Amino acid sequence: MRKIKKMPEVSLQSLRIPKGWTINQNSFREIDPKNLDPDDEKWLFFSQDLLQLTYSRKNYLLDLGWYPDADANGFYQLVLIQNEDWDQPVYEFQSNSHIEIVENIESLLNKVTNNEM
Repeated sequence: MRKIKKMPEVSLQSLRIPKGWTINQNSFREIDPKNLDPDDEKWLFFSQDLLQLTYSRKNYLLDLGWYPDADANGFYQLVLIQNEDWDQPVYEFQSNSHIEIVENIESLLNKVTNNEM
């Protein structure tokens, strides 16, 4: 059982976000889940609502979450949807690798911005 006195200070993850994207929500932290003990209080930073960006020119939404919330055995889920169609995502990716997720986010943002999707 985790007992929390005060949440540790952890920086938001730096991302290269191209012009035209809007940050709707961001609590994606610079924490690699592979470096955490199962009872580390930093797991509380891992939720289903980590990052949400929109690109209104083409009605895209990028969503990132950790499933299940605060679970050391969980994974990141990255989804790109268009026209609010959650049933048929344009792109879906799951991983417990922080580096892979950052790379995928930046790649997707560039592809959408450069009309490659």
